[in-house]
Amino acid sequence: MPPLPSRVLLCVIRRRMSSSSSSSSSSSSTIVLPADSFFTSRPEDPVRLRTGPDFPENLPTQTVQGALLAAADSHPDAVAMAAKRKRIGGWKTWAYDRYLDEVRTAAAGLRSLGLGRFGGVGILAHNSPEWFVSALGAAFAGGLAVGIYGTSAPAAVAHICGHAPVEVLAVAGEAELERATGGRSVPEALPSVKKVVLMEPGARVPRRLAGEAVAWDDLMAVGRTESGSWEEVRRLESEQAANQACSLVYTSGTTGVPKGGLRTMEKPCGAPE
Repeated sequence: MPPLPSRVLLCVIRRRMSSSSSSSSSSSSTIVLPADSFFTSRPEDPVRLRTGPDFPENLPTQTVQGALLAAADSHPDAVAMAAKRKRIGGWKTWAYDRYLDEVRTAAAGLRSLGLGRFGGVGILAHNSPEWFVSALGAAFAGGLAVGIYGTSAPAAVAHICGHAPVEVLAVAGEAELERATGGRSVPEALPSVKKVVLMEPGARVPRRLAGEAVAWDDLMAVGRTESGSWEEVRRLESEQAANQACSLVYTSGTTGVPKGGLRTMEKPCGAPE
């Protein structure tokens, strides 16, 4: 099987789940909280799920955690995603079991950085494995994945970070952070952000960002050693509901300030087969 590009990630999870009837994360174990409305502007509020006899309403209800856990359980050695790395001069692949481990590790690391329940993890970077690990890590940690356009002006980034609010900002590197803050310090430009994560492989935190940022490798190292955060992530895996929010998607802001829309846990799992 040839390496799969990162952009097909969630579709692959859906196919893997659908192909197995022996998954340990069946829809019968998925939590769905009582709800009266299909809409909400509060991420902690559950919503009614649309169900019906036709696709996609007839798909099993599940959480992001359940989707990845099922894929890792059924096909641990199958390729989940791949990326071409300049440092190794070729493709690097992630099997589902390793992918799950890295997502859990990132989730524990995010919790240790101060990410709270329904807090935002802003992601301002190009398509990369770290982008997906950050996004799913946010969901596993009980937060919200908040993608930010790489071309966003500092004012748009500031609006999104304050509105979400974003508590941890993951950026590709120093250049993206400089552009996002307009050259100002993180506390001055983005007061809701507790910590910045530099996602480029092998990144080092410059002295001027000491105390404000951590490197990706350091985030993962903290996630592996913080037993309290790890236990919290595992607890959240079994407690989060499919009809609560796991991501906040913003427009580009070309016709005004960026506008956000909440997406529930079960939405990313409904990618077309």
